[in-house]
Amino acid sequence: MMELDAIKAELLKVERELSDLAERREKLENDKEVFAYRYRADSVDRVLDFIRSEYRQGRLCNLDTLLCHCQNKLNGNIDGTELTLGEGKPFEILKVGDSE
Repeated sequence: MMELDAIKAELLKVERELSDLAERREKLENDKEVFAYRYRADSVDRVLDFIRSEYRQGRLCNLDTLLCHCQNKLNGNIDGTELTLGEGKPFEILKVGDSE
């Protein structure tokens, strides 16, 4: 009987651990969604600021590529593509891991 109680206690311990892991996974998935949203929003905000700045200076070029980048980000495309943006300089398209 004592062995059966030990097995039952171990089973309950494992069930609690599984429950804790399930809760942690759910939290991590929620965190991932929040971070992905922030990343996309910040990326789009940065590109739109660049567009406004270049437009005011009369230097706007390749608007289609810039707007496509924003649209892709807003639609959830997180492919590691970023744009180097500097006032008065042409932008470059970089992939994560490329150096600026």
